[in-house]
Amino acid sequence: MAPSVAPSPLRPTATKEGQGAVDVEGAWLPETCCGQRRCGARRWGVCVNWLIYLSVFAGLAVLLLGVVAPSHTTITCSDPLIHREVKKETVPISLLFTLSFIVPFFKILIVEWVMPPASPSAPSKTPLRVGLRRAWRYLGDLFVGCLFMYFTTDLIKTVVGEARPNFWALCQPNLTDHQCSQVYTTVTWKDCTNPYKLRHWRLAETMKSFPSGHAAISVFSSLFIMAYTHKRLWRTIPSLVSPWLQLLWVIWTIVCCQSRVWDNKHFWWDVLAGALIGALFAFLTLHYLTNWFEREEEEEEEGDTALLSRRKEPTSPSPSPSSSSYIPEEEEEEGDNLSRFSGTSIKRLIGGAPRGRPSPRGTTAAGEAAAASGVALGAVQVKEE
Repeated sequence: MAPSVAPSPLRPTATKEGQGAVDVEGAWLPETCCGQRRCGARRWGVCVNWLIYLSVFAGLAVLLLGVVAPSHTTITCSDPLIHREVKKETVPISLLFTLSFIVPFFKILIVEWVMPPASPSAPSKTPLRVGLRRAWRYLGDLFVGCLFMYFTTDLIKTVVGEARPNFWALCQPNLTDHQCSQVYTTVTWKDCTNPYKLRHWRLAETMKSFPSGHAAISVFSSLFIMAYTHKRLWRTIPSLVSPWLQLLWVIWTIVCCQSRVWDNKHFWWDVLAGALIGALFAFLTLHYLTNWFEREEEEEEEGDTALLSRRKEPTSPSPSPSSSSYIPEEEEEEGDNLSRFSGTSIKRLIGGAPRGRPSPRGTTAAGEAAAASGVALGAVQVKEE
């Protein structure tokens, strides 16, 4: 039986996808190609994901710009629910975007910077760099989940075509007395006299009341960041800090949702439906994209970290059954007291210790005697064979 060839000092012994390899001396090496078939499948998956993202984003843009607008809305001319006045928004889009994306990003960045993973990463990765990387990753999950959620919400808006509470004031449809005498009449955005000189897509928005997009986004982002706060800060800081931070997001969500009713933008059932949609997509995002903020890299880095933290020793060729150092499998049960020798096949066969466990310094007389007896017994059995 030919002896196995010892690994080259420059050959990577541990690899991790996207993060390079570690050689036997503990040097962090750049990642090499993992094979044409595997790399091709990975690139194909990335391309498919980006194609889906771009298609959803394009569909959302078509809906928001009014290219595909509600075909009509059904109203009653004497309905007081659609004759409410026009008010200024309490929560404009800019504030909603800031509190839903920018503030969570910096919060995650600070938490990941101050509380880095328990296991160390590559030598070139500082805590700030690791925190920035994780913050970008979680922000990407937040954005992707919100993209799919808001596309679904606006698609429902377009299909349902419910008039907003301030529809009559913004549109002032040109209807005849005969049309208004009917119980229900159909109105399109082309029937609006447009007293406020709104653009086409703004007029289309007056017919997109159900469900509330503000409520969906605020509930989605709040549940996302509340789950992150619970996962990262629970039992690591004073017990009341995490609930207090979560309470702030609850207050923000309630104010944002209620403001849509105050400002005559939505009815209460619109806000409720938007909140339910936001909660549903928040659960799906946390479960399928973020994995509830589990730091899976910590488990993956354990093998690489062990190689980086301990002293590497060159591995000798594996002995063949005909060599004098061959030890039969029965001798593997001698115990951990024989795991004091170098990281060769003798250590693995006699000591039963896993590869990579550091050997204690120094040996006792009992350990040397047991090792010598094991080697002699192996040689005798080989000769008898």
